[in-house]
Amino acid sequence: MATTLKPLIDKICNILTVKYPPGMNPIYTNLTKIYQSVLNLLSNASQFTESGKITLEVSRFRRNKEEERGKSE
Repeated sequence: MATTLKPLIDKICNILTVKYPPGMNPIYTNLTKIYQSVLNLLSNASQFTESGKITLEVSRFRRNKEEERGKSE
């Protein structure tokens, strides 16, 4: 993904920073959907940011048990 975005980010002198916690486990999901979503977000950020810093921060989110039960019903 970085290779795809690099020309777009460099074009207007932006800096891309990716932050994630050490030891973060991999996610198991639809990788194509995640890739397209993140690519779209970073592409839009680059288009509307000039000579600035774009930060992508990854964190873990867990649903509580009530939310999980509601999801399956």
